[in-house]
Amino acid sequence: MLLERAIFDLGVKLQKELRDTLIGQKHIATGKLRDSIAMLVKTLPNGFVLEESHQDYGTYVNSGRRAGAKGVPIDALTKWVEVKGIATGKKAISIAWAIRKTIIKQGIPTVKSAAQGKKTAWIDDTLNNNTKLIGNLLEVASEKDFVILIDDFAGKANKLLSK
Repeated sequence: MLLERAIFDLGVKLQKELRDTLIGQKHIATGKLRDSIAMLVKTLPNGFVLEESHQDYGTYVNSGRRAGAKGVPIDALTKWVEVKGIATGKKAISIAWAIRKTIIKQGIPTVKSAAQGKKTAWIDDTLNNNTKLIGNLLEVASEKDFVILIDDFAGKANKLLSK
C-alpha cells in the first residue's frame, strides 16, 4: 500500500532531520546518539505506526536536566571530556567532577552552554518543523490508497454483476 511506503519514506526523512538537528545543536561527541537513531514502521490491524528509537541518554539531550537533579555519572562525563579532547587521565576526571558539580547546580544546559545556542528539544523541534510535511505525505498517500481500494471494489463488483 502507498500509505505504508509513505510512512517508511517519512521515517527516512525524519531520521535524517533528527540527526541534522543534533549536529546543529552541537551534540556530537562520539556520534553514538546520532548513529543510534532508528525508525521502524510497524503494521497494526488497523494501520501503521512509525516508531523512533535512540540511545537512552538522548532523552536527557532532548529535555535537558533540571538543576538539583541527581548527578550525571562521572564515568560518562570523563569519557566525554576525553572524547572532546579536553583532557585525559586524572585531569579528565577532575574536569568531569567540576562539570558534574556545575550541572547539579545549573542543570543542563548550563548557563554557558545555553548562551552558545539552542541545546534542547532536538526531537520536539524536528517533529514541529516537519508537521506540515508529515500531514501532507500521509494525506496524499491515504487518498491514493482509498482510490485504489474503491477501484478494486468497483472492479470486483462489476465482475459479480456481469455474471
